[in-house]
Amino acid sequence: MIEAIFDSSSSTALCQYRQISPPADENLIVPRDGEYFRILHDFELDEYKYKPRQFNPGWEQQTPTAVPSTRMMWGCRPSDFVPMKREWQFWLYELLEWASDRLIPRGDMNEINSLSWAYANLIANHRAFTDQHAPENGFADYVTGRNEAAKPYEWKSLHATGNIVKRISHPASATAWHRTNCYAIEALNLSKPPPKLGYLLDKTPYLIGWATEQGVTQLPDGQWVVSRFPQLRVPLSAAKFPEVGTPFPVVSRDGVNYIKKTHVVRINNGVKYSPYVPVK
Repeated sequence: MIEAIFDSSSSTALCQYRQISPPADENLIVPRDGEYFRILHDFELDEYKYKPRQFNPGWEQQTPTAVPSTRMMWGCRPSDFVPMKREWQFWLYELLEWASDRLIPRGDMNEINSLSWAYANLIANHRAFTDQHAPENGFADYVTGRNEAAKPYEWKSLHATGNIVKRISHPASATAWHRTNCYAIEALNLSKPPPKLGYLLDKTPYLIGWATEQGVTQLPDGQWVVSRFPQLRVPLSAAKFPEVGTPFPVVSRDGVNYIKKTHVVRINNGVKYSPYVPVK
C-alpha cells in the first residue's frame, strides 16, 4: 500500500510515504474459481423496505448516525458465538496490522490511535462482533492481557453487507431448514489453529470480510451510503495516511456456515466489487 522513503545518509525513515498500490479493501476481485454471492445491503431488501434499518419501526438504534451493517450467519447454533482462542486473537491483531500496512504504532490499548487501541475497540462490547462476550464482560483477551484466567472472548456469527461469500455443498449435518433457506458457505474453522495469513490472503481472500456501517444519507442514484468501520481509518487519517477499512474473520465452528438465500445475490467470477457505497 505505502512505501517509506529513506534518507540514504542515515537509517532513519523520513516522514514521507508514497502510495504504491490501493488500500487493501479497494479494487477487490471475485475469484475465478467457485460460486460466489454478494451480501445485499438493507436498501436492496424488501424486509427493510429498501431503506437503511434505522428507518424500520421499532429498530433498537433509531439514530441519524451510521450503525453496523451486519448480516447473521446461521450455522453456529445453539449459540451464535464462537470462542476466539489465544492463537486466533493474535491472528486477528496481525490481520489489523497487515490491513494498516504496519503504519500504526502498536502502543497499548489506552493510547488512542495506536494499533492496540484499534484492536481493543473492535473487540469491545457493543461494537458488533463480541456483544456480551467481550473482555468488558469478563472474557479473556490475551493480546492486551485482560482476564487471562477466564474463557477467551467469543466472536459472533456475523458477516457484513457488500462482502462476498463462497458457496459450498451442504454437509451431511445440514438441517432441513438450512437446506431450504440457506446457502452453505466456506468459513474459517475456529476450532483449528489459524492458517498463515499470507496463504489465506492469497488463496481464500473471501474468508476475510470488511466491516461496513450503513448511514442515513441517500445518494442521487437512489443508493444509501455504506462506509468503513472506523478502527483503522481513524488513526490512519489522523496520521495523514490513506484510509483503509477494518477486516474481520468469517467464522464457523467447523469450516461451514450458512447465509440466507434471500440476503445474497449471485456475482460473476473475475469482476470487481466493493463492500462500500459509493465505491472506495
